[in-house]
Amino acid sequence: PVPPAGGRRSLASSHQGPMQLAIRQAPITKGGVCGDSATDRNTAKWWIPVTWSLPQPNDTPKTFTEFSWTEVKDCQATIPLNNAANVPYVLVNRFRYGYYRVNYSEPLWAALSAAAALPRKNEDVDAPIQTVDLAGLLSDAYRLNEAGILPSIHPFLDLVVSLATRNRTDEYAPWAVALSKLTHMRTLLSNAAAADAAAGVTASPWPACKDKLNTFINRNLTSGMARQLGWTVSTPAAQREDMDERMLRPVILNAHASAGGALDSGIQTVWGAISNLVLASDTAQQVIEPVRLFLSIQFTPDTRGPVFAAAVASQPKGYEAVKKMVTIVTAPEDQALIMSALSMAPSPANVTDLLRFMTTDAVPVENVGSMLQGLAARGGQPFTAVWDFLTTYCVDKNPPEPQCVGLDTLLRRFNANGNDLGGAVYSLGTAISSMARLFTGTAMQARLASFYAANTELLDPSFLDVYAEAAARNTAWLANTAPQLCAWLGK
Repeated sequence: PVPPAGGRRSLASSHQGPMQLAIRQAPITKGGVCGDSATDRNTAKWWIPVTWSLPQPNDTPKTFTEFSWTEVKDCQATIPLNNAANVPYVLVNRFRYGYYRVNYSEPLWAALSAAAALPRKNEDVDAPIQTVDLAGLLSDAYRLNEAGILPSIHPFLDLVVSLATRNRTDEYAPWAVALSKLTHMRTLLSNAAAADAAAGVTASPWPACKDKLNTFINRNLTSGMARQLGWTVSTPAAQREDMDERMLRPVILNAHASAGGALDSGIQTVWGAISNLVLASDTAQQVIEPVRLFLSIQFTPDTRGPVFAAAVASQPKGYEAVKKMVTIVTAPEDQALIMSALSMAPSPANVTDLLRFMTTDAVPVENVGSMLQGLAARGGQPFTAVWDFLTTYCVDKNPPEPQCVGLDTLLRRFNANGNDLGGAVYSLGTAISSMARLFTGTAMQARLASFYAANTELLDPSFLDVYAEAAARNTAWLANTAPQLCAWLGK
């Protein structure tokens, strides 16, 4: 497994009786161990500051009473926990001061998940597991499982349920972690389902599992939060909100839209009137003012993108209406939101149309890379269509050259707009390298090798290595973690 950025170390924590905490230090590297070698960096010991905290007796929802520092001088250490008789758990690396991940024993993970679900006692006293620590626990549980150190994905999933139980609109950090990881898992399931379909597998478990994950995200996580946060917020009201609440709203609404969630009924009515007006207009001039009023009065900038995305994904002719708005909306920030929302194109025909649309001057070249990434991140048919477009697609019925691919067409657009190769490398090359991390097998290996050989100036030198490592990691995830996820969702 690829280690986290910076080669983070991990601590494994467990109870040793009621009064001691046992800690074992290990590097998150393939084959790395903690030892005394002065020359091999994979065995070197790190001096790590350790903070820990304990709950109040009876686990009442109050702040922690214990907060101390220590250092791990050896690969293993035993730390006395004063006044810790019969406590259900200990939280290590409180407030995330240390740059390392923490693994726990199975009972401790379960106890921490239970504690994370407890609410604040009142506005002046925080929950037993505070926001920053819940975000850290979610990240640790997912990454340690991904690295093969934590064998089960259940701690991560249980913490997600605890996060939803808290039902707080001021917890941006843990929600951002949880939804990004769930979305990534859905992408891998979608790609695995598409790969099985292409191979003629008739009893693939992945389509049903992906649908269950979408249902879980929509029903258990985003629907209630979307109602609380609201699709429409006036600018003065938004300015009075907590910063975390303003940051959380687009995260929740976008996740809701991508999981199949629709606009609420009031917005659907307003959107229907605007979209019908846009689709019926002959010129952009006829609808510029109604669209401007629709955007400025109904939505703050951080809600417009999710509204466009949900409209594209779930409303009748939503894709066609939003695509037409590209020529109507003139503000660059709103144009960028529209381009991003179009990546939610709901049908294969819409996806093909969007890829063709990217080769036209209606789409600014600086938006092409993010639009490709948005399509690919959905997995399944859009992911396959993007790579077919980049490697084998020709937009012209009668191309001037014998062979033509979508990437060549896009690069000609960069050249025509006066951009040098550096601009294309930044906008396209980075996006393409990122998309290579989403393959769940090696079926594309030969085609990608030829693709890289033809585009060495555009793509990162590590492109094929990134693909190979990601394909191996994602294949292992499908074999080990995905069945656990699917079984958990089934319950």
